[in-house]
Amino acid sequence: MNNNYNFYSFNSTNIWNSTAPISYTYKDKTYANYLGNYWTDYTNIDANNDGIWDNPRPIDLDKDYHPLVEPFENYEEKWSFAIITDSHIGWGYPDYGPEGWELAQEKNCLKNHPEEAQDYWLTERLNKSVDKIINLTDEYNIKFVVHLGDINDKEQYSELWKAKKILDRLNDAGIPYFPIIGNHEIWPYTQREGDAAGGEGGQIIGYGVRWVGKGGQADSPLGDEYFEDIFNESFFDAQFGMLSGINNAEAQDGKNDPQIQNYGFIYQELNFVFLDTVWRKGASVGIGLPGRVVAGAKGGGKLNDDTFDWLEERLNKYEEPAILFSHHPMVESILGTSAFNSEDLQKFDRIIEKSTRDVLSNFAGHIHHEKIWSKPRYPRPLYIHQLNIDNVVTTEAILESSNDTIRLVQVNGENINYDKKFGVSDAGISPYFTFYPGNPSPNATFQAYPKSTTYYYKWDFGDGSEPVEGLGRSRVWHDYAGGGIFNLDLEVQTPQGTAILRDVPITVSGELSPAYYLAGLKEGLKAISTGTRENFSETPQNILECVIITKVDLEEKPVAEIYIHFKNATEDIDLSNLTADVNLTARKSVIYMPSWPAVIEPSKILYIPSTGKGAVYISKNATNLNEVCLENADTIINVGETKDGMTVLTMLYNDTEYYIVFNVTGTGGGEFTATDLDTEAPANPYPSISGTHNGTIKPNQTITVNKLYTYPCPGTSGYTESIKLYENGIPIANGTWNGYESDWHNITIHNVTDASYVTLLENHEYHYVILTGSYPQIHHIAALPTANGRINCTEFTDANGKRYGDMIPAILLWTA
Repeated sequence: MNNNYNFYSFNSTNIWNSTAPISYTYKDKTYANYLGNYWTDYTNIDANNDGIWDNPRPIDLDKDYHPLVEPFENYEEKWSFAIITDSHIGWGYPDYGPEGWELAQEKNCLKNHPEEAQDYWLTERLNKSVDKIINLTDEYNIKFVVHLGDINDKEQYSELWKAKKILDRLNDAGIPYFPIIGNHEIWPYTQREGDAAGGEGGQIIGYGVRWVGKGGQADSPLGDEYFEDIFNESFFDAQFGMLSGINNAEAQDGKNDPQIQNYGFIYQELNFVFLDTVWRKGASVGIGLPGRVVAGAKGGGKLNDDTFDWLEERLNKYEEPAILFSHHPMVESILGTSAFNSEDLQKFDRIIEKSTRDVLSNFAGHIHHEKIWSKPRYPRPLYIHQLNIDNVVTTEAILESSNDTIRLVQVNGENINYDKKFGVSDAGISPYFTFYPGNPSPNATFQAYPKSTTYYYKWDFGDGSEPVEGLGRSRVWHDYAGGGIFNLDLEVQTPQGTAILRDVPITVSGELSPAYYLAGLKEGLKAISTGTRENFSETPQNILECVIITKVDLEEKPVAEIYIHFKNATEDIDLSNLTADVNLTARKSVIYMPSWPAVIEPSKILYIPSTGKGAVYISKNATNLNEVCLENADTIINVGETKDGMTVLTMLYNDTEYYIVFNVTGTGGGEFTATDLDTEAPANPYPSISGTHNGTIKPNQTITVNKLYTYPCPGTSGYTESIKLYENGIPIANGTWNGYESDWHNITIHNVTDASYVTLLENHEYHYVILTGSYPQIHHIAALPTANGRINCTEFTDANGKRYGDMIPAILLWTA
């Protein structure tokens, strides 16, 4: 500016414009174009208002073809990174690639026969996703790609190896990519032929996994070894080296788990933190069988000590705002497999708050669909807590049938925008098939999914017979001439595209296998395979099957799951004496037979309707739904807790939430509903002194409690020595302090049967005797209304023997 000459060019080879389009923001709009220079002595026309004059600026014999309307600082360069997740390579194949899942065997086989890692609709979908990202790179200035886990399906080496071969095409185009380990990258297994593919309603019995004991857990998470062999140190060095301008690229050397997969780097003044959130425990919940297995490790997220340490280290070490990547979304879920427990998240919250760093977003996968959690938090009923993060964002799975499986995150300084989504031209069709009897003999029925009459199916059974094809041929019968191993092909044509499963081996026995029905079920009950969804009152079976008993009236409601050894049966299995019932309003269910057939496992899985209270009671000896009640309860179990061998989790069935109680050997259970009765801490707790409180409690609704918390005076160790509760002069419950141990501000309340809870009924009046010690807070009032009832002071006698009529202890009656 104000120079005699703006330029001087003589025999110049200068380049006056950028050599590639640049993504930039001009007047709050985003463009991608070549950019030149700003000239103070040049004006022209900017018809589309994109900040570039429409006509070139002459420079002697040369030209600036893209002169800027304003100084360059008014053009902010915008860059992007792309997110994909849950590609599940291998889904639909009981045993993908070479036979088995052993590392050495598969590596050796793939080295010489890479074609054994099958190409099919899902590998093609991942290939097309990679193509799409490559094509978008120049327009959106994509710097790197993140795959948020569940890269493969059953953690067979061949599945992960095949996925990497496809993703490496990003590197060929000069784009680095960063993988995160998912729960499907932990426990390798192969499926039983005929079972539904993972994630489509099938509970999978895993064969090939080295089972240990009744728990059904493999002896080590071998997937860690597979993941580190494929995405090794050299791989990450290459990715870091490809990302120009990267700083502080580090991986954690786990103290508790040497194979932990936490790492991070600084790029464009942002701290990118990659978090390992998967369990190293198997997904099976043992019931004395190989296990009830969902593919991979336990589905829910796990924030272990190494991951806590890594986040704390990265946030405290670097001042830049952080973006967190994880397989599981950083929210608390009341569904057992979606996310994290509240204790883990609260600890994470404290780390973030203590660091004082800005955490802009958490990008995650796992749940297979797009969801965004933004403050304010607590978007019940599905998710009840979220970390202290501006946004938690999940992306559609490549496995699913959406066209929005690529999320583009655009970055402009500390501002990020994640609204842009892209996909591939063909929607995911997700075909798989099942067959029965499960031990296929020369006569078998094959069932394909999805079961839509608008789809065109073509079956090739691999035995030289003519293919069976036609519109809506999702279920077909085929008779093999004899035994052997046959490679089946299934082609599904839809308006969105064609998907093909090729060379799926079917092992057919050489003789007919007897199969048996479930007989005598009462009207309104169904018995369905959890894998194939076949109704065993209509379809015979000849293997071990997990069967869900459902009640059908206005809608189908689950009651229980039972394991039936059809292979050990000698006749149809009589269930005419079965009582199975569920009540959504009363939130209880029952499964009972006076005598169970020997082919049915004693241990069962009970479904109990849930409103999210978080606990159930079990009535072990109920013979019908009326006998399932809290008065007949033998035990109370919280979600995530194991007691008396039973474990409680939660899940959705037909969009209704249920508790699922594993290892039930009794019969019935219901939701344990607890409501706090809280006097709250008084504004003026003084004077405060220990003594004996006599008074009454009258709840305005029925509550169930098992803890008494005492509000202490600040700086003191106020507590309650004991509590006794009476109704009409009859003792109903008591609790005693255990000294300064563990959680000494709380004491546990037991009812007269010594069960650790007491139920106080609506509008019933109860007398309390509370002996306090040290310096508890006291309400200086004769009667105190609370949200859930009223508390009156009859008399308070202090430690010096003085009596008062206006002192009520500051307590909280609650349920742990």
